[in-house]
Amino acid sequence: MRTMGFSLIIASAFSLGAACLHPPRDYPGKLGSKVQEYLFFKSGQDIHMVMNQQVQSTLPLPKEFAWVTPLPSVPSKYFQEKDEMFETLFRATEPVMKSRGIASLSADRFIVHDTVHVGNYEIIPIEITDVHAGAEINQWLAKNGYAEVPVAGLRYYLKPKACFLAIKVKGMSGVEKVLHPLHVVYRADEARLPLKFFANAGSFQVYVYVRNRGSAPVAQAGLKNAGILENGWLIPDKAIFDKLALNAFASDTGSIQRFFGPKLNDKDHKLSDWKEDPLLLLD
Repeated sequence: MRTMGFSLIIASAFSLGAACLHPPRDYPGKLGSKVQEYLFFKSGQDIHMVMNQQVQSTLPLPKEFAWVTPLPSVPSKYFQEKDEMFETLFRATEPVMKSRGIASLSADRFIVHDTVHVGNYEIIPIEITDVHAGAEINQWLAKNGYAEVPVAGLRYYLKPKACFLAIKVKGMSGVEKVLHPLHVVYRADEARLPLKFFANAGSFQVYVYVRNRGSAPVAQAGLKNAGILENGWLIPDKAIFDKLALNAFASDTGSIQRFFGPKLNDKDHKLSDWKEDPLLLLD
């Protein structure tokens, strides 16, 4: 598999035993994320995030597992995008690389919203109302068949109105599987890559693609400071956008920058040492 106003961000990462994946408690194998892919863009006041993973295990995958990801607010919309979306974006930038070198249950400290069904995903948004809700959220996760998350990994994301998406993934088989791209729309004052959530995972690589309205590259200081550096650029044509067929994604003029971060979370680049997630500039 490929490693992998409007701006576009896609990130691909490798890790095994990632904190965001939760197999059944009695599952004997070691389930992890081999490749992660993210796409961010902005439409009006909305931030759009499309995310996907290629998962793998040391044993045949469980028929069902959970995927948890943090967001700064509860999403207003959900979509399932085309399976080949990230493959299209990766292939579109490859020549550039060569040429340029409503709530259903209330708790004291959080709210469990109604379950949302999107494609083969079953999604439960958990909204934070108290910044000290880490222990209670872990109790809920354990009671509902999810593995607990180290409180240290939760703490950074425990902010009022923030959200954890508890996603059930079904229909798994084999030892390796590419999931379907999941597109969520949410409101936030800024966009950040939620990499600190993987502080308890292994070392991985990250690819980030940024699309801007203009044709000139945009300096992404947040990515640079995180060791994720530019290594490609492209002005896409309309055919690329037509092939992507992304919800709420306009095919107006723009450019795509490609960034790469090697060996994140290794002994010299510990995510636990970061004060914050990388800030993304979306125009």
